Amino acid sequence: MPAKPIYEELEKRVKELEETADERAASKKQLKFLSLAVDQGSEGIAVVDLDGNLEYLNNAFAKMHGYSAEELAGKNLSIFHAPEQIPSVKAANLEIKKTGSFKGEIWHVKRDGTVFPTLMHNSLIRDDAGKPIGIMGTLRDITDIKQTDEVLRESERSLAEAQRLAGIGSWEWDTGTDTVIWSKELYNISGRDPNKFAPIFAEHPSLFTPESFKRLDIAVRTALDKGTQYDLDLEMIRTDGVILQIRARGETMYNSAGHIIGLRGTVQDITERKQMEDTLKKNEQELKSIFRAAPTGIGAVRDRFLYQVNDRFCEITGYSKDELIGQNAKIIYSTAYISHENKKKWGQTRKSSMD
Repeated sequence: MPAKPIYEELEKRVKELEETADERAASKKQLKFLSLAVDQGSEGIAVVDLDGNLEYLNNAFAKMHGYSAEELAGKNLSIFHAPEQIPSVKAANLEIKKTGSFKGEIWHVKRDGTVFPTLMHNSLIRDDAGKPIGIMGTLRDITDIKQTDEVLRESERSLAEAQRLAGIGSWEWDTGTDTVIWSKELYNISGRDPNKFAPIFAEHPSLFTPESFKRLDIAVRTALDKGTQYDLDLEMIRTDGVILQIRARGETMYNSAGHIIGLRGTVQDITERKQMEDTLKKNEQELKSIFRAAPTGIGAVRDRFLYQVNDRFCEITGYSKDELIGQNAKIIYSTAYISHENKKKWGQTRKSSMD
């Protein structure tokens, strides 16, 4: 009679063992899958003990440094760093021990001596009791990213220098977020602190004289409404109170759906040019006054022909301005008229040096 309970107990035990075997098989399959994923991953992965000795590394990590995985087994991480890089490595390890992780840029050395930048993300490994036993890290070669960043920085430097030399600043306004971005030169032109946010459009009345802002406001609203461009000469007020003459240009920005999302444009300091134009205009007016009132007959010549004469010149020659303009300049070398009545009959004419 007692055989039945023993049989049932054995059957139950076999069933438990079968379930355990299935679980082990599933776990083994999962571990194999994870192992393949790690080994074949594109990012370098390594596990080291607290002394920096490699306990595990994948192929990507080894290939990144010019080795095979077998060659690096048991090696210390110090072989991947030049002496000048050690301080930053120590600082990273100290942060890992204090906070449990580190993420940042660390430079590495390849087998052939090539130095390259990497982005590392390391985490402290703890045992079941919470005691640190090692470090796991992922590594990405960011050489291409650094080169792209340098190209962009160089382009930005060139643009900033070009804007400085031309006295032109640039800006963008995202109307959706009401975010305004100014270039460095625009801060210089306006005299504002580049460490502060650029003033939003609602603050622009303080940047311009009232008449200038009124014209700018109309141009901006029209651009946002109809997609038009504007090109205006305005008066800008610097933070030190100096009023600048500027040329302001703007155009609309669109999203992929073709909707207007803001404006962008340039501001050029034309104060010096305006001052020169005003001076030239003033000088021109003064010269014209002198020209008209001169007691001596004056004729201006271009390409051997008269293009301007003063009143005294007309009095001497007896011709009107309309009659003289366009005449060959040799008329200047003619003798005076025989008489006022016979004013259009010349006396003996000297041979013109311009013949």
